[in-house]
Amino acid sequence: MGTLVHLDRPVPRLVELLGASGCRHPHEAVAAALWAEIRHYRANLHRGGDARGLEELRDECADVLAAALPPPRPSRALARDALLAGLRFRLYPEVATALARIADAGVPMAVVSNWDLSLDATLTDLGVERRFAAVVTSAEIGAAKPDPAPFLAALAAMGVAAPRALHCGDDPRLDCAGARAVGMRAVTVARDGAAPGGSCPVVADLGGLADLVA
Repeated sequence: MGTLVHLDRPVPRLVELLGASGCRHPHEAVAAALWAEIRHYRANLHRGGDARGLEELRDECADVLAAALPPPRPSRALARDALLAGLRFRLYPEVATALARIADAGVPMAVVSNWDLSLDATLTDLGVERRFAAVVTSAEIGAAKPDPAPFLAALAAMGVAAPRALHCGDDPRLDCAGARAVGMRAVTVARDGAAPGGSCPVVADLGGLADLVA
């Protein structure tokens, strides 16, 4: 999120999906409820490392969304269906081309993400999973960036020594500092043009990363 993918208009889609089932709410109310759900997910995503844990987490997230809405509140089932249908991930426009350029240069790639078990399926749906030699999620590893464990797991899966690896992410602490702590090089992607802080070189998008690799 923020590096490869973004959420595609989640609030308007949730407003439509909930409204179609009789739970009509203004944009602002749905946006506030969604942020409550996102905060809960981020604090608990480590529990989504297996199928059962992911199902339980999705139920909880549905409950959080429903409770944060004013009456009439949706049932858990309706809230869950709306979340799963409404939260659609999209690649940033330059990502597919940038990944192809890096692959054509003979450089293997991996994903290291603070995410749950579903990341493999998400990348497959987006048509880019085949680009990666490994997909490492914090939920499956049991530790989240900037902890060394996810970075080290990706390096081990690829058979690459840390000094020969370059990590790109959008968070100066989780990505830049986390990667450097295990001996990797790192670059920060700053899509909004704002200075991200941290000590890593900055690129505007993954096209800039492909330029660096080339």
